[in-house]
Amino acid sequence: MEQRNWLVAGLLIGTTSLAFGAPVSSTDLDIVIRDFQPNHPDFENFSEEYVSPGDSPSPCTSGMCRDNIYNGTVCGGARCVGYDDTWYGFEALHKSCGNGRSKTGAQIGQDGYPMLSNPFLPSYLASMVSAAQPLEYGQCTEDGSFNGRAVTKRGYTKVATGSDGQPAVHGATCTGGTVWENPVYYTPGMVMPYLLFSDVDGDASVTGQDDMLDGVTIVKLQDLCDNAHFEQWYSDVPGVNKRTNTVLTIPKENEKSTFYVIDYNYNNGGYFPLDSINPQTMNWVSAAECKTEVCDTWGPQSLSIFCPPYDYQYDKDQTDFLKQNTYDLCKGWLNNGGPREPTAALNAVATSGIGLSHLRNYNFTMMGYAKFKYNELNQTPNHEVFEFTGDDDMWIFVDGVLVVDLGGTHLSAPGKVDIAVLAANNHGCQADPGLVSFMGNPPLMNEANCVPGTTKWQNNTWHHLHFFYADRQTDGSNMYIRTSLSEIAPTKYGQPSIMDFIITINGDTTTNSMFLNSELDPGVVAGMVMGDMPSILVVRNKYDVSGRVIGKDTLGYVITAMSEPENRGADGFMYEIKGNLVDVNGQPVSTGLLGGDELAFNFPSADPTVEGYNWNSKMTYGGAPFSIVSKGGKSVDAFPAEWGLITLNVKPKTVIVPQDKSIDRPDFDAQAHELSGMAGSNGLPDSATGELLLTALPAVTGQDPLTLSDEQLALYTAAPATDGSNAGLTPSTTPVAYKSSTGPRCFTAGGNESCVSYAFTTTQPFKVNVRVFDHLGHFVSQYTQVVTADEFTKALQKATGTTSTASCGESKVVNPGTPLMPKGSGAMLVTVKMYPVTQEGRKLGTGPYIYQMSIIKEEYEYCYMQGGTTPSYSYMRYQRTSETYRRGYRRLNTK
Repeated sequence: MEQRNWLVAGLLIGTTSLAFGAPVSSTDLDIVIRDFQPNHPDFENFSEEYVSPGDSPSPCTSGMCRDNIYNGTVCGGARCVGYDDTWYGFEALHKSCGNGRSKTGAQIGQDGYPMLSNPFLPSYLASMVSAAQPLEYGQCTEDGSFNGRAVTKRGYTKVATGSDGQPAVHGATCTGGTVWENPVYYTPGMVMPYLLFSDVDGDASVTGQDDMLDGVTIVKLQDLCDNAHFEQWYSDVPGVNKRTNTVLTIPKENEKSTFYVIDYNYNNGGYFPLDSINPQTMNWVSAAECKTEVCDTWGPQSLSIFCPPYDYQYDKDQTDFLKQNTYDLCKGWLNNGGPREPTAALNAVATSGIGLSHLRNYNFTMMGYAKFKYNELNQTPNHEVFEFTGDDDMWIFVDGVLVVDLGGTHLSAPGKVDIAVLAANNHGCQADPGLVSFMGNPPLMNEANCVPGTTKWQNNTWHHLHFFYADRQTDGSNMYIRTSLSEIAPTKYGQPSIMDFIITINGDTTTNSMFLNSELDPGVVAGMVMGDMPSILVVRNKYDVSGRVIGKDTLGYVITAMSEPENRGADGFMYEIKGNLVDVNGQPVSTGLLGGDELAFNFPSADPTVEGYNWNSKMTYGGAPFSIVSKGGKSVDAFPAEWGLITLNVKPKTVIVPQDKSIDRPDFDAQAHELSGMAGSNGLPDSATGELLLTALPAVTGQDPLTLSDEQLALYTAAPATDGSNAGLTPSTTPVAYKSSTGPRCFTAGGNESCVSYAFTTTQPFKVNVRVFDHLGHFVSQYTQVVTADEFTKALQKATGTTSTASCGESKVVNPGTPLMPKGSGAMLVTVKMYPVTQEGRKLGTGPYIYQMSIIKEEYEYCYMQGGTTPSYSYMRYQRTSETYRRGYRRLNTK
């Protein structure tokens, strides 16, 4: 597997810059495969051939009917194993499968669109109906070749041309005539239009999410086409199915193409992910190699030939894709019990010369998942797409809402997801008129992929694609995927990747938390810690002398300690690590890791472009190349599409400092008179009993305003000392912002402040609440004020003489793609001034008062000048601080 969506080509030594955009050889999707035995009631029903006695247009004359399957005239004179009274009783489900004999379901046009409007899709997709002729699939008259041998080909017989001049339906196509062809039918309406997502606590609902692989449920809508036990298809059911976790690697179509294509069809042997097959002889060799911890199958229990449990009129002449006659193999299979007997295939192979070339593990379901980023620039000149073509059931959901509905056992049928169409219609982010009446709001409408108040997808937002596939019928297994999705997040079951990296500073303690998509092999972890190789590459912004970003530096991180992994569900596996940052020559880098750095695992490689890093030679242990490997055996051999980002999570205690110790206050008579006049019968609003001043703090070398002690913070609020002890710490004497609902009312008279003032620092939008009580606990007043993210940013932008020319690089969280520029240090001094009045606007009397202060700081992303010298990307989590203060108050008569 090689995934190089962001292959770094050009890091030679030292400070060489990082270049993105080199060729990508493949991309990966997470998949969960569940293996079923062929005697499961919903599998091997041959419903596409179902005809009851007397049915038009083909009465039961050639053996293709319910009674002949039930009576089992070809299975040793007795019923075929599994086609019993239970099967017989499900006639309605057999007959409801969309196909040319039942005349139910819907057809697909030659342009790839459904020929009937589907009410279970959003209205903007349901209206995309084909006006073309029906698409047909059949056996081609022209011969092809596979590994140098002639084959009997199958494919689409008529395909329209799309607006881009390319075929509207991709996959195998007959270029000449056909021996037989049938229209492509499918069965719509089998599943609900919305997925269910489990909350973190395991409660199945449509709010929140835990794991996009284990916390998602597809739900049956109607009893159709042999789905009586549908709840078992995509859930783990002991004794019924067995599970394999793995990745589906989709190679690049060619070096110049923007598409990734995987094509398994009748003409090249088909798609069998649970089997290992000799590519030359096509013989079954063993179960597929297991690359994850979860890997369990029933083994090969079927044959890859069309061999129905009735008298098939063409059975003596039928050949496989290699033109081998399969009559004897089919008879051996039927005589040993037929398609629904788990041991019949192996017994038939033992007596057939061509059996191993058809022994396969059919009867499985597959759920695939990809997290992808939407970027407007990637929609030109052609829209990003995800196309899936396959036989048997296939459903595709984006952000939990159905976009392709191709249920049932059917011929190879195409489905297409057009990303630009979904983005323009704000897919999954607003209620659709076509679905709201019985489905309500989309399941992920309140998640991060949706931006409230918008009418389309916002640029650089992440979205979720799930597809559900079932292979329920032997003969051929077709699966074709063609996608141009350019930015896909690292897979959970693929090679280990760094998803997130958080540096938490809590007082004097620093913790490095690294979140991986998969758990590492314990032996590999021991090797990483014991060695001196840089097992992680670190990329950071490089600045010129004026502080402007001019490129990227690449450094190495040598791990010296690593904790046991902690499973964090959807967040991955968390490791706490310690280590040393070094340059390409192995010399220590004094800054250590910084917010905004991007990380990826290093790996040994013989690729000349990777050798250019001059890092892979250091990925050795004991003189041998050293690979980082997951617990399931997946090794790192390429760089991921998205490098892990370091966020800085500073957890200082919010220090609230009284701005003066005096209890003497000038008379507030005139101001109180105005306020009491505003109060009315309901009293003053909570925002009218005080005011805020915001002052930008400068970037000072060696000082961090977020971690100042209360003594140091007091220096910021004091006048410059005559001895210079607080030189450089005094903020601008002019606040950058002021907020009050009543106008400025606090003043100074005789050297005393009229209002009771408190100060604290913040780098986040915030809400402040102050409740005042007298010494007996009686409520006096309450002040509440909110500074939004927009107000906070604008306040920083008003700062004069503090704007840095350095940038933290592009924003990754709040406004992706926007450069973050620090203003001063990026921190703000907030001064809260409480009017000496009650909630009714009456003056306070002399006496002791209790001030209960609560400060809530909102989640926020910002650019911060650490130590006054280096801009660093930081992401603050939600914080809440509450303190109680007693302050004396004595009103002075200044008249």
